[in-house]
Amino acid sequence: MNTQWVNFEIAGEDYCLTVDDIQEILNYEDPTPVPGAVDEVTGILNVRGEVVTVLSGRRLLDLPPAEPQDTWRIITMQSHGVYYGLIVDAVNEMIEINLDKLETAPHTGSVSTSELILGTYHHKDRLIIALDLGKYVEYA
Repeated sequence: MNTQWVNFEIAGEDYCLTVDDIQEILNYEDPTPVPGAVDEVTGILNVRGEVVTVLSGRRLLDLPPAEPQDTWRIITMQSHGVYYGLIVDAVNEMIEINLDKLETAPHTGSVSTSELILGTYHHKDRLIIALDLGKYVEYA
């Protein structure tokens, strides 16, 4: 079964999220910090009257921090009644993934990170990691 995914980069690595989970892709803007928030939450944004909790893709996946760039985007989603966004380094393209060809997620040693990874997929000589961020919201 083929499904549509959005391919994006974080720290030079390829990731993707299913189109069904994504509401929109916004240009990056600095979120308003929230005192006492967990490390992966960079802050909140007001998007057309809705409060969006903004997660750092780098912190969420235990990747090195970086300064914001012009290519950065915020991918917004809604899951379990929570409206949230994920900061990514760049959005590349829409891809079609045959779910039967999605390979088992590698064991990364980090339980929280492993739970977010659905599996890996080979696309145009690249290895793409498929994510399920609904699991983060489910456990948060």
